[in-house]
Amino acid sequence: MDASGLETAGDPDSPVLEVTAGYVRIHQLKGTSDGSDPNGGDMVILELWKIDESFHAIEGGSTWRFLPGAAEASLPDKGAWRLLGFDDGSWLAGAAPIGYGDPGIVTDLSLLDPPMRYNYTSVFFRQTFDLANPAAVNQLTARTDYDDGFVLWINGTEVLRLNVPGLEGDPVDFDDLAASGHDSGLPEEYSLPDPAGYLAAGTNVVAAHIFNNSLSSSDLKFELSLFDPMAPDLRPPALELVVPAAGTTIRRLTQIGATFTEAVAGVDAADLLVGGKAAASVTGEAAGPYVFSFDEPAEGNVEVAWSAGHGIRDLADPPNPFGEAAGPTPSIPTHLSATSSSTRSWRSTDRGSSTRTATSPTGSRSTTWAPRRSTSPAGP
Repeated sequence: MDASGLETAGDPDSPVLEVTAGYVRIHQLKGTSDGSDPNGGDMVILELWKIDESFHAIEGGSTWRFLPGAAEASLPDKGAWRLLGFDDGSWLAGAAPIGYGDPGIVTDLSLLDPPMRYNYTSVFFRQTFDLANPAAVNQLTARTDYDDGFVLWINGTEVLRLNVPGLEGDPVDFDDLAASGHDSGLPEEYSLPDPAGYLAAGTNVVAAHIFNNSLSSSDLKFELSLFDPMAPDLRPPALELVVPAAGTTIRRLTQIGATFTEAVAGVDAADLLVGGKAAASVTGEAAGPYVFSFDEPAEGNVEVAWSAGHGIRDLADPPNPFGEAAGPTPSIPTHLSATSSSTRSWRSTDRGSSTRTATSPTGSRSTTWAPRRSTSPAGP
């Protein structure tokens, strides 16, 4: 490899490989490198974005909202549950793979009351993701491990039907069956239709309806990841953890800790507003935790928000601004409320895919946080 980062083979007619942080490019050299050949130069043969820089809308092992298919998920419009505006707050939540009777199940449907086997043949699934620039997504690929069949929609548009009777767009009912048995265990990949026809700037919703091939089937499994293997990182950073933790009652509040889903830059004290006032200082790096310090606010309800002019962004090229997909002023998914004249109660939304330990602010307890990832489904 020479100083330019090119793999040189010595033969000017041999392809060379250029590797950068974002892509792999293969060149075919033509002519001579000293410029004596007027036809010299190089021609790009192939350019591929590296997989570790690709856009993942849904990660494997992520948490889904789901509803046992004992009845339609929405009525009178049986398709309303596939749309963004549908309220799935009463649904269960669990990490994939979800199912029963197959190896590797994380959320076990046989532990429900009633269990899936002998009681219903299908399960409804929903998950959302944020996207700042849909035009930058050139291709979407679904990687799935499933048993027995399912239909997949993005923003209400059917994009994949596997082992389920009917043509694209044909209706499916809660008590339908898969066309036949299909064993899980070997993940499969499918290219989806042109994403320009269904992706939107901001929040997008993915809905799936999985079916067994009989009411007495001994197993069911659903695992799905969704990504563009050719695109750079397009996902904006989001909040993964806020400390003090959800449900903690505190008597003193002078610090708030925030951890992001990825490494970020541009975090300043003035980015966090507590009671309308900017924090006095902040410490932290990479994904965090970032600890914002401030004068203790007065007792009572305290509004906590991000400044509209914050410069928080990830490290992608080009960078994705924090919260841009959700609107110009991303709000912290937490708020403070007084529970008595001398205590304050902090409520937050936990997000993430790995266990993290955070040190609580001075005057409160240390908290270990982990996402819901267990053998039994979690309630809403």
